[in-house]
Amino acid sequence: DIEKIAAAVNYENRFLVREMGISSITTILPTGYGVFGLAFNQIGSNLYSQSFVGLAYGRDFGERLRAGVRLNALHTRLSENYGSRTDISFAAGFNVNLTKELTIAAMLANPLHKIMVKGSDEYLPAIYRLGLHYKIEKNLFITAEAEKDMRYKPSIRTGIEYKLKEFAAVRAGISTNPLNHAFGFGFNFGSFTFDISAVRHEVLGYSPQASLIWIAK
Repeated sequence: DIEKIAAAVNYENRFLVREMGISSITTILPTGYGVFGLAFNQIGSNLYSQSFVGLAYGRDFGERLRAGVRLNALHTRLSENYGSRTDISFAAGFNVNLTKELTIAAMLANPLHKIMVKGSDEYLPAIYRLGLHYKIEKNLFITAEAEKDMRYKPSIRTGIEYKLKEFAAVRAGISTNPLNHAFGFGFNFGSFTFDISAVRHEVLGYSPQASLIWIAK
């Protein structure tokens, strides 16, 4: 459960290509009426860029169930000769604590994918996700997720995390379609958490990323 104000910044350099670097900022504000969140990320160069803004709201429904929705705006800008456009969509999801150790979650984004993007014959793809989080013991966790993007074959992701007491964590994972391997570390410093990781694509190579998270005391 989210009970305190939090903020995070993240940078991912996909395949070590500068033009594919993704910068992200996220803030979370708990209130007596639920939790509000605001997310922004950007990728691209002067020739092509995309900016994403998401406004989210979520709340508890009893002790076991949590659900939320997010309004999305995706702005795509091409070179001067091609102009730009903004597409509006939404996402919704929930998670349920089945036991103290096991949590399941589901999410769908762009469910109205058949609505065409204005001025073109393209559409926003629907994306469905189903995942679980299992606590093996106090400091050891595993996760699994299945994702279906309407444009591609289903993808399966699994991961494991081991906490080294309260100040550090080690993580590793693997995914299919495409086949990727991931590994990373996390370190806690008071109100701050610093995470660093890398994903390896068998053909395209490495995508390193780093994030800094602040949670109010």
